[in-house]
Amino acid sequence: MIPRLLLFFVLVVSTISCSKEHPTPSSDQSFFDAIYTDSDSAVEITIHTALPELIHQRTDKYQPAAIEVAMPSGKNLSFTAKVKTRGKTRKKICDFPPLKINLKDEELLAQGFTAELDKFKLVTDCKGEPELVAKEMLVYRIYNFISENSFRVQPLKIKYVDSNDPHEVYEHFGFLIESHDALAQRRKAVPRKVKAGQLKAIDAAQYRQMSVFQYMIGNTDWNLAQSHNIKFIQLADKSVPTPVPYDFDYSGLVNAHYAIPHPSLPIDDVQDRYLQWRGGSAEHLIHSLKQITTRQEDILQYCQQYAWLSQTDKAEVINYLQAFFDLAKAAAQKSGDAVVQSLQTASTDGPSV
Repeated sequence: MIPRLLLFFVLVVSTISCSKEHPTPSSDQSFFDAIYTDSDSAVEITIHTALPELIHQRTDKYQPAAIEVAMPSGKNLSFTAKVKTRGKTRKKICDFPPLKINLKDEELLAQGFTAELDKFKLVTDCKGEPELVAKEMLVYRIYNFISENSFRVQPLKIKYVDSNDPHEVYEHFGFLIESHDALAQRRKAVPRKVKAGQLKAIDAAQYRQMSVFQYMIGNTDWNLAQSHNIKFIQLADKSVPTPVPYDFDYSGLVNAHYAIPHPSLPIDDVQDRYLQWRGGSAEHLIHSLKQITTRQEDILQYCQQYAWLSQTDKAEVINYLQAFFDLAKAAAQKSGDAVVQSLQTASTDGPSV
């Protein structure tokens, strides 16, 4: 028997409106582009599949599924698909693990979408704690403010129906992540698949910006050399690849119950910030700090208006981010080694709420 999971729709989603009109699908439009609302408005999807096999077996093999989507345009679409569980830690510990969805190419073409962009990552409620999913989605949205070379995410109201027992239905909050290929297409770039240990050069400015962003959200669960939680795209005007971070559930901002720092790091809690900086001089670090602090007002205002967290959770997030902005501004007034030292030695978990 599949365990009952907490239903999460305490917010009145019907009051959230889409911020832009959605065009009729065309052959050069990806499925993600068509469902992306560019707002906190959720898209409703229904996934029909054999749930006991999906949840309990958790293999790397796809299994058949049928997916129905209530498109933002008002049109309802159906697809033949395949789904499988994914991830590492969450695949092991979650009552309902994250999924990878593979839509059928011919049906995407028939509906007017690009067939090549057919695979998507779905993040869903792990253990009846939808606020953690909402916080991770917020992190993606924050990075959208900082860099155009970032993954977009779309909030979802997901209904899972057991194909062997239609009465077995579960509803969850989740979000869909733009695929690596779709991001590259949007940025008029080429997706680069870099294996661990094979990275020779990187866009230094983007790397510095990303490193400071990871410090801002309290995330140390990434490694450039090992391509861990980082994808790469080759922009047309660049001779080296650009890094794009993803997977933020181990960040201090999300503060998941299962998240712990790597034992090699000198911190005991994920909410303790630690700067993983290989970006060169103090002047480079100061420049990157100033770049991100220029977006402070936009980021904090969005967090305050964010639809998927309670006022208490929003206050905790804002306090955690405000602590970073205060640290960053103070550090930018220093010089030399004192810049990094001030970031590493300061108390960084923010004031209590």
